[in-house]
Amino acid sequence: MASEDKPPPLSPTDVTSAIRQILEEGRVIPTRHIRQGMRQCNFDIQDVMQVLEHERVARHPEWNENHHEWNYDIEGADIEGDSLIIGVAIAEGTLTLITGF
Repeated sequence: MASEDKPPPLSPTDVTSAIRQILEEGRVIPTRHIRQGMRQCNFDIQDVMQVLEHERVARHPEWNENHHEWNYDIEGADIEGDSLIIGVAIAEGTLTLITGF
């Protein structure tokens, strides 16, 4: 897909709406990369869900040329109140958990 063919990114409001809808009725898929980050940075899926349920979009989206999708950084506090950013991709009822830091 040429860069001029990429779809526009979602607005922060649309990202929030999509995440909430997917958490209620879609699929959440953790990648191997985020599972490695969980072990290395000492957070777990409950921390990820805490961030996603009380999120805010942290930065401008980044286009992932390899997967032809927009990636969004979602920022929030984990269960212990520590700052955590979760990188996600959103596509047709699926939320892919890419990374966490």
